[in-house]
Amino acid sequence: MDLLPVFMNLHDQLCLVTGGSPLAFQKIQLLLKTGAKIHLHSHDKLCNEVEVLLQQNLINLIQANLEDLDLRNYKLIIATSDDFESNQSIAALAQKNNTPINVVDQPELCSFLVPSIVDRSPLIVAVSSCGKSPTFSRFIRNKISDFLPESYGPLAAMLGEFRNRMKPFLLTYEAKKEFWLRMIFSSPVVELFISGEKDSARIILEKEVEQYSKHNKVLSEQAD
Repeated sequence: MDLLPVFMNLHDQLCLVTGGSPLAFQKIQLLLKTGAKIHLHSHDKLCNEVEVLLQQNLINLIQANLEDLDLRNYKLIIATSDDFESNQSIAALAQKNNTPINVVDQPELCSFLVPSIVDRSPLIVAVSSCGKSPTFSRFIRNKISDFLPESYGPLAAMLGEFRNRMKPFLLTYEAKKEFWLRMIFSSPVVELFISGEKDSARIILEKEVEQYSKHNKVLSEQAD
């Protein structure tokens, strides 16, 4: 494995996108989904979609020269220009400032790659060929997307809710592991939820919370 897959928290973090083409718009849209704050730098004519984002104050256009920007202020940079020399320049500046950078279709200039994504938020699946064949990554993404129902997103959200509610009762790693392996692999929770019986799936988990809560109360009373 040449690259480590990671998921970055960009909420309220400042990111820089260079270029103003429809490709830049795609990358901006992706960053906006994460709650990032976006600066745009472009010498190119801005496409209509990017112009609309500016008018809506969803992004800010930076007029300064790249050389005058303190790139350490940015959590990451995505360069989308077709100008190889411009991309080389921003990549060198980013490397000098230890700022992660992705240069679209130029993996040799990248310190990180943006994968193909299947978005079933909060469930996210990312696929990468490590820059070898982005088209093949999209092919695999489409295969996975066909396999994953839309209901997996709400299911993951519900499991996250009950994970928080069970934390006071599952105090060790082994206890957490045993409980969730049983709930997800052995109980009918997942099958019920994706078949449309969401209330039935929730009832099973509610009963588990109730049972653990009662047991915890008994132990507390015995300790007193």
